[in-house]
Amino acid sequence: MPLLLYPWPALTVAGLLARRPVLAGLGFAGSVLAMRAALHRAGLPDRGVLPAMLRATQQTWLGFGRYSCQFGAPVLAAALAAPGGSPARRWGRRAAAASLLLGPSLTAWAGQRPDLDPVRYVLGQVADDVAYGAGVWAGSLRHRSTVPLRPAIAWHPLRGDLARPGASPGQLDERLEG
Repeated sequence: MPLLLYPWPALTVAGLLARRPVLAGLGFAGSVLAMRAALHRAGLPDRGVLPAMLRATQQTWLGFGRYSCQFGAPVLAAALAAPGGSPARRWGRRAAAASLLLGPSLTAWAGQRPDLDPVRYVLGQVADDVAYGAGVWAGSLRHRSTVPLRPAIAWHPLRGDLARPGASPGQLDERLEG
């Protein structure tokens, strides 16, 4: 399944990755206001919106990191190794690339606490993601389709369209492709 993005958290993450704090702040404020408005329209209380939007932003970052690792690992590796730019810009670029490359695997390791040290766990996860991405790229090229590579955007998450309980995987695929 492709990466599923919600617009406001995605804008927040894009602002953070681009080191544009005003854009990130506007995206986060937009996510809080949009969720409050959606909850009010649904007649639901808006308690807990701020922590929920923080979690949504974190999950978006991790999802984008996993997606980037699967389909763009060489770009992340180049961003880590590239020597150019001022020290501050170089540090920022490397920190962003490292968080995308390592963040999802480290978060999974911390949540599961497997009997494997974090270094080997992360290396295994990254290798698995890269192998998965290579297979998807090969299939996409073979079938001349970018559908499996394109992120999907959930424009109306509370209207019951994408994450409706009981929706079959086929219905979800149809909604994502539509």
